[in-house]
Amino acid sequence: MLRRGVAIWLITRIAASGVFAYAGKDPLRLDTGGLLTVVLLCTALCYVEMARNRERDLLANMGIRRRSLALLFIAAAVTGEGAVRAAAVWL
Repeated sequence: MLRRGVAIWLITRIAASGVFAYAGKDPLRLDTGGLLTVVLLCTALCYVEMARNRERDLLANMGIRRRSLALLFIAAAVTGEGAVRAAAVWL
């Protein structure tokens, strides 16, 4: 699940970077609104991916709540954004 969250974050971040660059913003140094947008979009796409694979019912039967899954997906996106922000300092 974490690996899938990181992969979806990477794809989302690449697409969002293109959109932000087209809008004239620096894609490596996003403001808080831009970061929040990327994290929420990534979390929503992870939920869509789980629904597409029909895993939500299985995970609910195993006792894993939606809140726990959301925290897992948010953690993957926030970790990735932290790495991008740390790398942007050196560029």
